[in-house]
Amino acid sequence: MLEGISDLLFRTRGFFPIFAITTAVGSILAWMGQGQDLIRTVTDIGSEHTGFDAKVFWLCLSVVVLAFQAWFWARVIVETEFGPREEWRYRYYLTWAPRLLGLIPFVLLFIALWRVNSANAWLAWLLAGLGLAFFILSWARLPLTKAMHRASERLQKNGRPKAAAALEISLTNLRRTVLGVGIAYAIIAMAVIIVDPVRLPVFFGPAAVVLTACALFIPILTTLLLIGGRYHLRIGITLLLLVIVFSYWVDNHEVRRSRSSAAVQRAAILGRPTLDQAYKTWRAQFPIKTEKPIPLIFVASEGGASRAGYWTAAVLSQLEMESKGEFSKHVFAISSISGGVSVSRAFSPASRIRKPELL
Repeated sequence: MLEGISDLLFRTRGFFPIFAITTAVGSILAWMGQGQDLIRTVTDIGSEHTGFDAKVFWLCLSVVVLAFQAWFWARVIVETEFGPREEWRYRYYLTWAPRLLGLIPFVLLFIALWRVNSANAWLAWLLAGLGLAFFILSWARLPLTKAMHRASERLQKNGRPKAAAALEISLTNLRRTVLGVGIAYAIIAMAVIIVDPVRLPVFFGPAAVVLTACALFIPILTTLLLIGGRYHLRIGITLLLLVIVFSYWVDNHEVRRSRSSAAVQRAAILGRPTLDQAYKTWRAQFPIKTEKPIPLIFVASEGGASRAGYWTAAVLSQLEMESKGEFSKHVFAISSISGGVSVSRAFSPASRIRKPELL
């Protein structure tokens, strides 16, 4: 018996990377501060933090796609390694393991949405409803398939061979269709990132982008594992070696240099206002004589990618709204780096943005 269980676990070893991917990304969004910030970019909708937004749709769609990929590719592993259902020895495990893998994204994203303590608690329940619907469909898939086969037989008996053949072809080619759609989805996603790597991901939302990336990674990894099992290749070690080798040619931290000439750069530096000139420009916004002291505000925004950007936007926007547009007038200087740069730039004395909701 132990030998049979060991063989079962070895032949379904592809379940582990699927479990690791879905659990890791879901846990990050549910329990890490950075992940919770990504969720807040979806839950904090509008100036009053209520309503519906496109990011909600894309988040739900990305969770459904990730769950489907986890379930479908676990099923591919089962069908490839164990053949038809009638030949399965451990039928309960092979049936329920893919379903549970498909439920993981819904469960963890429900926890993530619940823990963020947003006014939009309905988002968590919407995702819970989608998870329940997904589970029912995965459970009812086999009865539905049998019912469609019986319908095909009835059509054949009733003298409608073309309709029966079309239904059978659809059932036979369903797996190929799903594979084709998955490949097309991956190509479109790659094209979107290449064409517009900034604005479109911002429109979709960072949480949806992360979940979609994980969903696109599952088919590739599963296919490589199946090929490795067939030809006795060590896929894990091979991927690690490829990462090490290609790291010598791929530099993700290269600093982009200015294309302007040295003379243009020098002129720009010399054209910067002095501290005294900057203060006079800032002071000119206010009455010459006033009995009340005029607040002089300095802003410091550190780096930290989207986390820094989110908190900078949240804090500055809230101050701007509560002061009814007066906060940005009093900002004299901003020191920022990395994730805090783009957001804090909107409140710089030169821009004078009055619409914090655009952030």
